[in-house]
Amino acid sequence: MLELLHSLNQIAASLLTVGLILAASLGIGATLAAKLRLQTHGLVERLTWSITLGLVAAGTTLALVGLTGLLFRPVIALGTLIAAAWGILLVAQGWLTGPEESSRECEPHHEHRSAPAHPPQGLMAGLAGLVAVVGVCSLAAALAPPTAGDALCYHLELPKVFLAEHRLAYQPFHDNSTFPLLGEMWLLWGLALEGPVAAQLLAWCWGWLLAGATLILATPLVGRNWASVAGLATLLIPGINNHMAAPLVDVPTALLTTLALAAWLRATWNHEGGEWTIVTGILVGAACGTKYVALVWTAAWTTVVLYGAWRHREQRRELLRQWGAVLVIAASVGGLWYLRAAYHRGNPVYPFLSAWLPSAVPAPVTVDKTPLATHPLALLTAPWQVAIYPELVGGRGHRLGGALLMVLPTLFVARRLRGLAPLAALAALYAVGWYLLRQNVRFLYPIVPLLVLAAVWSLIELARWPTWPRRAAWGLLALVVAVDAIGPVRRAGNNVAVACGWQSRSDFLLQHEPTYRAACVANAILSDDARILTQDYRAFYFDAHMTRESIYRRATQYDRLLRPAALSTELRLRGFTHLLLVDKTGAPTAESTTLNELVRKAQATETAENRRLACLDDYHVVDSDGVERRYRLIELR
Repeated sequence: MLELLHSLNQIAASLLTVGLILAASLGIGATLAAKLRLQTHGLVERLTWSITLGLVAAGTTLALVGLTGLLFRPVIALGTLIAAAWGILLVAQGWLTGPEESSRECEPHHEHRSAPAHPPQGLMAGLAGLVAVVGVCSLAAALAPPTAGDALCYHLELPKVFLAEHRLAYQPFHDNSTFPLLGEMWLLWGLALEGPVAAQLLAWCWGWLLAGATLILATPLVGRNWASVAGLATLLIPGINNHMAAPLVDVPTALLTTLALAAWLRATWNHEGGEWTIVTGILVGAACGTKYVALVWTAAWTTVVLYGAWRHREQRRELLRQWGAVLVIAASVGGLWYLRAAYHRGNPVYPFLSAWLPSAVPAPVTVDKTPLATHPLALLTAPWQVAIYPELVGGRGHRLGGALLMVLPTLFVARRLRGLAPLAALAALYAVGWYLLRQNVRFLYPIVPLLVLAAVWSLIELARWPTWPRRAAWGLLALVVAVDAIGPVRRAGNNVAVACGWQSRSDFLLQHEPTYRAACVANAILSDDARILTQDYRAFYFDAHMTRESIYRRATQYDRLLRPAALSTELRLRGFTHLLLVDKTGAPTAESTTLNELVRKAQATETAENRRLACLDDYHVVDSDGVERRYRLIELR
């Protein structure tokens, strides 16, 4: 009973922490929106704009505080409480019940009035039901402790290190330490106030914000009712709802680019003033400060804007002026991450362009990131490969599902929708950049709202089809969407016990996180100044300082400089106190065994009376992919 109460208290603390962060973001963002005199209408729109702008302002503030070395938990907690109190006060004063949109603002900006103004009731009911199921299942998964590999490698690991050192400390043997890290500042916020589960719950909130952003983007084109369909459909994309249960930054990148595009359309289509140009610049800069792929998105957006300026001579000067203002503001908001990388690495986009901008720590060996071929037939079949075989381009956990692949081809027989062409061009240009540079399906998320919007227009056009073909199309589409929704239900099944408090978080991690047992042993017996040279990239649950062996070897070539017989002594002279070795059986790709071989040779020279490599823990685990791992925690004596 005591263990159950403890687990329930942990769950309540995590949920309360996220509530405070959202209230604080709302307070900050609503104030910023008021200062900019932004005209927002409707509850969903006000919440989405305010919370997102508040997150950008808070994350940038945390980054600046971290650069000054004042990143202390009490300071963060005090600032959060003040901002949250202000947000709660705004809600109490009636901020949520502000002016609603007029019927004119809800009308689509296209000329085809034969399309139904309201989606079929069955469509809305079915979508709402599926979204409710997916939302609850994703919440259950988000309430479990994080186990996503990239999160434990750097999305959570770097914020943990920053909090421990009270600053944005440069990690020379961590390739990701000079990446754009605005998204990690939000995760740091959750870690500072409660822990990793609170940080992961923010990812669940990002999914809902992305749905709101899709609704905002779609409303001027298809009207509020159909835009609601687009928002709900976004949450049913398998990769999106999967990311709602993992502290990764692909969904917030899509959120920022989608809102940036919505703000730009308001600035150019509706001529609502320079305030939306400022917001566009802020959000473009925030997106570029979150993930490198936003640079590709910005290049695609720039191409569309410049083409529009060339076509519309009467608006050319104004469009170019607004475009230039957006880029200047974006550089001011997101530029600090690139300046930081240039300062530490000599390369603002490390590890890219390393052939021209070499750094003190060599960049990783370049490998082919474009598994899809480039001959004409491969180009034609690429959408099929991405949708049906996502394991070729990043993994099934990030897939887009089959619904978009079914619906989007009908655009070729649909009528023209005013405003959709430039958005489709942006999506196509981004997809080309994705295809040529880095084929990972989750890097397509910035254009998912655009694809969903195009799919909704295709659904609207289905109203013109004959009765029986239309019903067959609806039925087949419903079946595919329902099958895609099974994924979150299955994923939640592994997490229900811990999400409800029946299983402790520690027991859950022992079952689902391979490194957790070694972390528990290390945290229990190692001193605060312990330094571990590790072959595993997941380091979040270790209290000791962790150094990735592969990066350390690349930077120092230590394996060529030391003698196996003196391995323990020479590694201790380099500052290390322990090793974490991993032997894998059945892994799809071969990994370096350099350190394993050095340890084997060193142990072969030892005697019973002179043991310099003492094994503190040795165990085997089998992960979900069937790969058997043997972990050994070794002390250097």
